Amino acid sequence: MIWSPYENTILKTIYYQMEDYGYKNPDLNAWLEQMVKIDGEGGLFTDQCVFTREHYFHPSMKGSASIKVTLPAVLIENRAERPRQWLKNFNEGVSLYEETTDGGLADPYKLLPNITSGVESASISGGGDALRAYGDVLFGIHKGNKDVIEAYRRGLLNYCKLDTLAMVIIWEHWNWLSS
Repeated sequence: MIWSPYENTILKTIYYQMEDYGYKNPDLNAWLEQMVKIDGEGGLFTDQCVFTREHYFHPSMKGSASIKVTLPAVLIENRAERPRQWLKNFNEGVSLYEETTDGGLADPYKLLPNITSGVESASISGGGDALRAYGDVLFGIHKGNKDVIEAYRRGLLNYCKLDTLAMVIIWEHWNWLSS
């Protein structure tokens, strides 16, 4: 599962770079050939964003198919315990579960922990934040600062993990709707 063509594009780029640079890894090459849509053909990934645009609507989404909008919408409708447990036990010491006054759940992306080591009140809760963090440790004022790099690493891992968990929660919700 993926949530946009971006993931396929990056993996396709890796596939071609392996060839261009003579990097040999038969297992990775075979996996990429099986999973990734190359030259518009093949690929086993299911793009959940396309499915959302074409088949899923919730009024709170206001026409958006973003994963950041779809997950909170799904959490409004889906009262299953399993996603709640996953959010409660997101990471050691990190819960992304918070009930709202109306009995719903707060947006888990807004509950991602802030980065505290040398970065003023920064959080990574979207793709733009992730790109800024990556750029900062490569080229910015925190280049080479191991504490900041580690804080960004944890933040990026939390953000990526939530995106992955969101896809699973959304997929399970769709399965529940279709049963």
